[in-house]
Amino acid sequence: AKRVGHLRAAAGGGALELVEADLVESPQGVWDAAAEGCELVCHVASPFDTGSHSRDFFLGAAVGGTEKVLRAAAKAGARRVCVTSSCAAVSEGFGKAESRGRTFSAGDWSREAQCQPYSLSKTVAERRARALAKGGDEELEGAPQLVTVNPSYVQGGALSGRKDYASLALVRELLAGKVPALARMSLNVCHIDDVAALHVAALTRGESGGRYIVDGGPVWMTSVASWLRDEYAPKGFTKVPSLVAPSFVVKIIALCDSNAASVAGRLDCEKFHDSSPAEALLGRPLRRPREAIMDAAEACVQGGLVTPTTQARQ
Repeated sequence: AKRVGHLRAAAGGGALELVEADLVESPQGVWDAAAEGCELVCHVASPFDTGSHSRDFFLGAAVGGTEKVLRAAAKAGARRVCVTSSCAAVSEGFGKAESRGRTFSAGDWSREAQCQPYSLSKTVAERRARALAKGGDEELEGAPQLVTVNPSYVQGGALSGRKDYASLALVRELLAGKVPALARMSLNVCHIDDVAALHVAALTRGESGGRYIVDGGPVWMTSVASWLRDEYAPKGFTKVPSLVAPSFVVKIIALCDSNAASVAGRLDCEKFHDSSPAEALLGRPLRRPREAIMDAAEACVQGGLVTPTTQARQ
């Protein structure tokens, strides 16, 4: 009950049936039973991590899990499936020189040979979904229409009381003072509220085959840290770093550290994505990165994911 209480609360007392299934371990029949009677399907579950798991782990869960969902939706006669893909399937594997002056759009795909395991898994999984869906090269019998939502780094508030949010790990570690120095890198950030709204919009009125990028824009790590210091240092979170590590140092560490390796390709580089189709579908602009980061920070503080490092100023 503790693991799913927030889902029941979000349903507001309405009808909600919960079925447990594992992307890797559960056989196809479990997924078929879960999808039975569904007209619309969202596949939002895929492991997110910066580098502590192997390539095979990510591919097995992301690609194999996506295929199970598409097959279950086809068997159930579902009309449409929305798969949560990622900007990691759009713009990874492109270096600083190639990204300069470029805006990545729905027609772009990450370079699989240059991808880290997570980005590779999202790229291959989305390609597989498109192959199996209606109009794809390997179209399933009774295949549903497919739309994908491709968010960047998702930040914002949290619904559950879990302490192990992977998406909130960066902000949590910065507030806790566990990051000794900042890398010279930018993050592409979007707000969870925009991502959620896009899933509903894409399912109900998006273009069949549509690929909707959700990215509020790039922000440098130094800016993220500055925002957190300004807001939370007076509240006792005084160890948010200001020191910037030289990029060559990060690249050396990346040779033996998977977390550093996962960000090495983003050093000294900004990437821009075209989110205009998503904004047109929503009928409004996307939220900016600062709002997403600060909502994530407040979720960490209010949820007890991090505690003050010194006494708050009176």
